[in-house]
Amino acid sequence: MQKKAKEHRTRVADFWDSVLKGWRADPHMRDLPEVLRRWRRSYDGEVDLGAYPEAFIGDLRGEKCEPRLVVLGLNPGIAYPELQGFDGEWTDAARSLTYSRSSEQRVPFGNEAWRRLHGGGDSPYFIKLDRFARRWLREPRAGVADILNMEMFPFHSEKKTHNIRPPQDIIENYVWAPLQELETKIIFAFGADWVSVCNNLPLIASYGPYEGQRDLDDATNGNWQVNVYSLGDKRIVASWQTGHAGPPAKNIDEFRRVVNEAVG
Repeated sequence: MQKKAKEHRTRVADFWDSVLKGWRADPHMRDLPEVLRRWRRSYDGEVDLGAYPEAFIGDLRGEKCEPRLVVLGLNPGIAYPELQGFDGEWTDAARSLTYSRSSEQRVPFGNEAWRRLHGGGDSPYFIKLDRFARRWLREPRAGVADILNMEMFPFHSEKKTHNIRPPQDIIENYVWAPLQELETKIIFAFGADWVSVCNNLPLIASYGPYEGQRDLDDATNGNWQVNVYSLGDKRIVASWQTGHAGPPAKNIDEFRRVVNEAVG
């Protein structure tokens, strides 16, 4: 099988390498490209501009390995000055190794510096992703290292308080374009905000408790919905529950059935 080109994967990785190379903690974002200032304006909540913007974690370039599981999150969550500030440990790694090649050093999972600052534990989001990777791939040794996680909104915040409405051209150029060059066919999008973004794509199937949706055997008592969209030869599987922006936990077998039915 002929390998896919990596033109857009390389372009986006190079862009973020350049951003982090010259990044400064500036509340006015004067050193950031205009595209990032536009991206910032798509969210009305507070963000931590003392931490570097975080677009993805994983091997977007596919230099060490091709991602086996591709996940879309909402935003990168809490940051710590000691790690992601201007003189932070992870910021130094991103500058010296480049942002796109330093994911192993910066992932908030299995990282002692993160655990020390985060009360001794890993990021709850990445704990869920790690568990999801093992269950979805049906491999006990699978985990975060197999995942490419890309964010809808790249700026850190302690909590998400408003809906995110990113400009469509930014999503197309910095998310959809590189994702279409990945080897994997299925891309998982977690969180209700992805529905409004994906609604510009052809809808293949919708599952949930409402009229017009296909049946969904739901252990969350009607609080779970799944939409499947077409992105070229890829399929975006958007899954969301009220107050939850991670992968399904109780419904993994039903989730697999739905994906297999809609995607084939």
